Amino acid sequence: MGGDYASVPPGTPHSFTFTSHRTRLLTWTFSDNGASMYATLGRPSEAVIYSARALRPDWNKPLPGVDVEFLLDESSTITPGEKSSVPPAGVEPYVILAGEGEHMMAGDQLFTFLTDRRQSGGKFLALMTEGPKGHRIPNDVHFKHTETFFCLNGSVSMTAGEERISLQPGDFLHVPAGTPHTFQLTGNTTRFIQFHAPGLNEPFFRYMFDPCGEHTFLQPPPPFRFDRVIQHLAELDVKFLE
Repeated sequence: MGGDYASVPPGTPHSFTFTSHRTRLLTWTFSDNGASMYATLGRPSEAVIYSARALRPDWNKPLPGVDVEFLLDESSTITPGEKSSVPPAGVEPYVILAGEGEHMMAGDQLFTFLTDRRQSGGKFLALMTEGPKGHRIPNDVHFKHTETFFCLNGSVSMTAGEERISLQPGDFLHVPAGTPHTFQLTGNTTRFIQFHAPGLNEPFFRYMFDPCGEHTFLQPPPPFRFDRVIQHLAELDVKFLE
């Protein structure tokens, strides 16, 4: 359903079927080249919406060098998994119900871990950020990992390098390693999802935020724990530029 999150580790057979019109599914593939199958199976198109007469992909088409194998046994039965409120303790398939996850709070922002290093084998982190209009986060840079941002609701003012961008719902921003960046929530009830690859900087969030049992941001808000971050700065892939 809208807002649900699924994590599928390597080696897990999986499939999906759209069960309503105008369904949108946001996917990320980490490591290797599995996402290149779309360029092999699909066709270039300038259309901004899908066509009711689109051709069915040839699932038997060779995919040289692509880390994907199609299991074409139509007799197999896929059993839907149970939706969880928190991620599991290790690498396994799981689904997080919309609004659930491991919540952490600081300032006027609620951060939710959807995937941490335990579930991804250290390959990536997936976090949801929610909050009202607020102050700008200090400018910082990472040297060993990449961040991507996808706005779901509200609006986010972001600076990446020399560029200032206003992210609206559906907008995507890629921030490679070595790029100074900062953000500020500029719309009420803003939500955006961010991915960090690899997931080496998870301790930064553990130090900066405190665990929170609520499902929304708090008033009055607790402080950002920059004191703990500064104490452990040598072990973190972050450099503050102000």
